[in-house]
Amino acid sequence: MISKKLLVGFIALNSIIQLSLMIMLWAALPAVLTYLKVQDCDGAHIFETYFISAIMIIAPAGFLAISWLNKSKNEGIVLARFIGITMTIAAINVGCSLHRIDLAAMDLARGIPITIFAFMQKTS
Repeated sequence: MISKKLLVGFIALNSIIQLSLMIMLWAALPAVLTYLKVQDCDGAHIFETYFISAIMIIAPAGFLAISWLNKSKNEGIVLARFIGITMTIAAINVGCSLHRIDLAAMDLARGIPITIFAFMQKTS
């Protein structure tokens, strides 16, 4: 039971962080690029578009997973596993591709626990 509460907590935290990132990217892309030490160029705007698109999928999926988990639906467990695995793979990809572990660390810190707690849930 505690693992389900932790799973819901990590998914909620992740979805809130994802929505906050989306708002920051829309509202203050230059500040985000400065913080990330990335130059403002066409590639940065491609990054912004891709990143916002990914967030627009993962954040609502998290809230949907929470809803299904609270109703004890197996779909919530499957979606939670998808979110955790996707975030972990994306973080590893960012860390390896960009050689920026600092950018991957936060997603790993959320993705790994979500994955572990999601796989601890029993499907019926």
